[in-house]
Amino acid sequence: MTPKDISNKVNLAPRTVSFALRKLMGHELCRKIPNLLDMRQPLYLANLERARDLQVQFQHVFKQFMI
Repeated sequence: MTPKDISNKVNLAPRTVSFALRKLMGHELCRKIPNLLDMRQPLYLANLERARDLQVQFQHVFKQFMI
């Protein structure tokens, strides 16, 4: 999805979405790929494998909060 699509879907300001995408890319939870239809708007792709790895790694923390 483009940042604009994400912003519209989650009803957040574009600046907030851009900040979140930079953070997610820093943790390798998503990556930026070229949008061949509109090079001005990159596409962002979720790294589901990395997300699953983190979920397994921190599963014990999640269990503490799930009562």
